[in-house]
Amino acid sequence: MPHPQLPIKRGRVGPPRLDPYYRLLHRFYEALFLLRVLGQTRGHHTSIHDPNQDHEQKLRRRFLQNLSYICDFKKGGSTCTAIGLEESSTCYKFWVASNTVKGSAMAEVVRFLKCILQALQEANHRPLPEFKSEEATIVRLCIDFSAARIKEERKCVFRALEQCQRQLNVVTTKAASGLPTWIDSILAVDDYFMLCQFAYENRKSEYVTNLKEQARIETDKMGPHGKLSCFSLAVHYLGRLAQHFRAPLQLVEDANHLEYLLDPSHVYAIKPIPSVPQLKPDSHTTLPGILTRMLKQNDSERAEIENFLLRMDVQHNILTDYMEQYEHCKPQVHAEVQVLEFFYKENLKFVKGDRYVSCSKPACLCCELYFKYHPARMVVPDSSRKVWVKWGPPLVEHFKKNYKDSECQRHVLSKMIEEIRNNAISQILRQSPAACWHPDSRTGGTESWYSNSSSDEFSSTGLSDSEDVSLPEQQITSKYLTSAQPSIGSSRGMLEEGSDSDEAGGVSLIHYSHATK
Repeated sequence: MPHPQLPIKRGRVGPPRLDPYYRLLHRFYEALFLLRVLGQTRGHHTSIHDPNQDHEQKLRRRFLQNLSYICDFKKGGSTCTAIGLEESSTCYKFWVASNTVKGSAMAEVVRFLKCILQALQEANHRPLPEFKSEEATIVRLCIDFSAARIKEERKCVFRALEQCQRQLNVVTTKAASGLPTWIDSILAVDDYFMLCQFAYENRKSEYVTNLKEQARIETDKMGPHGKLSCFSLAVHYLGRLAQHFRAPLQLVEDANHLEYLLDPSHVYAIKPIPSVPQLKPDSHTTLPGILTRMLKQNDSERAEIENFLLRMDVQHNILTDYMEQYEHCKPQVHAEVQVLEFFYKENLKFVKGDRYVSCSKPACLCCELYFKYHPARMVVPDSSRKVWVKWGPPLVEHFKKNYKDSECQRHVLSKMIEEIRNNAISQILRQSPAACWHPDSRTGGTESWYSNSSSDEFSSTGLSDSEDVSLPEQQITSKYLTSAQPSIGSSRGMLEEGSDSDEAGGVSLIHYSHATK
């Protein structure tokens, strides 16, 4: 059954939206849906920039970020995990939230996190000869827990590499000459541990460098708004596989300097927070009505905006796409927002006053704006700048004037609505395309061909792979695993350097704007 089109007729409509909460939510989603059909990706990845961070804070943030990452055991967003670290009078508490609504899955995450924290604490007290075995055990635990996710990422990287193989058959450059044999060696690996280790150890090899060069060549051919090539995707997913190896290594490294967080420490699950309900279009859901609510009265540019949207609809069916968003939008409170709200309502104290929530994935656009405008004065997280219409704010059960929760949400959503509206209107008036698509997740070095952002995947913490994260007096000679355990070049004192949705979505205005000028 075809989807209806957003009505464009003016005239009398049904009864007004009298409920103030219902009215606020409609205005929020009207603006969000319009922004979504104009393009899902709203810019390059952004990272936390805090010049006042001290060394300990950087370590602690990276530690929490890696803990969140290893708990996210499925590709996509269903098990996206966020952690807030509370400093209580007796111990440190790791509060965990997840996008999953299954209690059994959340209990599994909590058990796993407790196991890892205990293993990290025990590793700190092992003599050097035993430490290498503990380190390998921790890496193995993390990879085994993420087996379902690695399975899907393996499919993605193998699919991309097989496409690379076909294209390389007709490429005669010197850089590409050795790639087919190297790719064959990857495609022959079945063991997840060995695959992730291979990706980690080859992350700076000449072969990955050559893959990046081929990705750059393909990007130059297709232009900045073309789809990512198989070479770009291959390096991206190799980076994701390498991260399953890198994250536990960095946890072992950082735990050595953050031992105070582990003794004693406790892990607790945050009860899932209910979201606002799914909205349905009503008699006020018309293009003229939406623009009336988005623009100021007698806005001189209203006719230009409306006419442009109507012309766009002729080529791209954006008014039908707009109505489809109501069907797609099944709101859910994302994990990082759950942690924020839990700490805010329970008046919990963040460790060292650092109001930071770690998350296994960069925040979507709505989460970024929610943190930005929330009165809790949170650290605004790294963001993918992606629009996800399934996002929802927490449900306020008794929404009424002068009620604290109501006024807080009204303030936050009003600010978000204003920024989302301005973003959409500005794009329409410029007749410009949305930013080119990029994956939700980012891995060091893998976004260099589609983004001008930093290639440091831990830019939110201020720590790069090559940076010495240890205090000079605590440096210890590197220890390597024996051949019985896969080699991991990590030490206690110095670390050796070292699921994304593929939906592009939205309408590119670049071709349309040229055609209408």
